[in-house]
Amino acid sequence: MRLTIKNISAFLLEKGLLKPKSVVDGDFMVTQTQNRNAIFKIHIKNNKSLFVKQLVNFDPQNTYFLQKDATCLWLIKNEKTFAALSQYVPEYYGYDPEKQVLIVEYLPEAKNLEEVYQAQNGFSPALLKQAAKILSSFHFKLEDQTMTNRAVQFFMRQLPWTFQFALSPESNAMAMYGQSPVVDYLQQNESFLKLMKDNVKLYEISSLMHGDIKGVNFILQDQNNPDTLKIIDWELSDIGDPLWDVGGFIQSLFVSQIIKNTSTAPYQTPNNLSEAQMAQSLEEIKTLWEAYAQLQKFDAATNAKALSKTIKFAGMRMIQTAFEHNMASQQMQPNVIKILQISHSLMQHTESLVAQIIQPKIKTYEPVS
Repeated sequence: MRLTIKNISAFLLEKGLLKPKSVVDGDFMVTQTQNRNAIFKIHIKNNKSLFVKQLVNFDPQNTYFLQKDATCLWLIKNEKTFAALSQYVPEYYGYDPEKQVLIVEYLPEAKNLEEVYQAQNGFSPALLKQAAKILSSFHFKLEDQTMTNRAVQFFMRQLPWTFQFALSPESNAMAMYGQSPVVDYLQQNESFLKLMKDNVKLYEISSLMHGDIKGVNFILQDQNNPDTLKIIDWELSDIGDPLWDVGGFIQSLFVSQIIKNTSTAPYQTPNNLSEAQMAQSLEEIKTLWEAYAQLQKFDAATNAKALSKTIKFAGMRMIQTAFEHNMASQQMQPNVIKILQISHSLMQHTESLVAQIIQPKIKTYEPVS
């Protein structure tokens, strides 16, 4: 059954998620968009609104991603181990495996953090600290009892794709992304590949991780209240290294600056980020990291080691972002070039950046050669 604007009310009535009175009175409104999924946003008066996602193509990979999203949400809402995280995740209303439909709470007034960043020219310290609090709420070593939970066993404990690519750049590239100028560039750049490969040994499997941390996967209900921040879209969740998530947030801060700094002319190379912009990003990273490290109870030695690893992971995550930003083009886009440049710098000059972030106060960005 393919859901449409015409038949979705009947589907939700059958599931008990829409009241007959709402249908009779017309107290709801449905909008639909489509990418690789069909997305329905159901605005319901005087009740919680609904976000309905149905696969367009029932291929094995997309099916697995949707099942993983549903499995992770079920765990978060039902497994007491993740009780602290549950408050930061919209309500989960169910998954229909036959129709490949996922139903969660919809927050119509919320803005994603990419929108917030561009509108406010950055993030407030309070918002960054709240993001750190959310990440810390599920970044802990899972106990044996939880690891043997049937739902947890669903996760495949895979290396993120950029790590797989580093280990086998020829065999993994085409399978995941097809022909891409980013793939071509990396395959021909031995120094870049070496930096990537060196990071693989750092990856440790220990906790639940979101797997796709970036601005669009955090939503803020009240722009003036950081406590209303929530995390969404668990399709790439796994049991893996929690610092991959923190690295994802850090890379998103740099990418947001690049997007803001890119000329409206699509093929004009963006200007280099200014020292002030780099200092802003480092100050935001410092605020995020200090809050996260305190919540994780890192001592001084662990703090420096974990931050070093996280910055390298941020560089690895930026490579994935470069792929995503260039998928619609057979030419390397200017902002993608900038993303790859910063990715390389994060992995090559990690310790210099660690020193700048850990020092008491970031006053100016110190360029690294």
